[in-house]
Amino acid sequence: MGRTKKPAAAPETAVGPQDARMEGLEGLPAEYAVTSESGLNLRDAPGLDGSVLAELPRGAGVYSYGEAQDGWLRVRTGRLEGWMLAKHLEELPLPERSAYGHD
Repeated sequence: MGRTKKPAAAPETAVGPQDARMEGLEGLPAEYAVTSESGLNLRDAPGLDGSVLAELPRGAGVYSYGEAQDGWLRVRTGRLEGWMLAKHLEELPLPERSAYGHD
């Protein structure tokens, strides 16, 4: 699924695409960090019935193309892919462009 831009007036949410800086970045995954103090399980299916593939600690990074289902977000980390509770993930901001970078 592709990521879509939301209106500039809409407030930023914990899980959602970034607006103005998304221009030209369609198709790239968003990066998220685990926010739960006790870590977060990566499951093979959305829901608490899904088997636990791994437990990621607070601050661990995952990537997602935005596929979501009933409060769960499909993510990838390293070699594993699965589902995590979206409410315990925070989308990380894109790095600012350097004044010395190449355009």
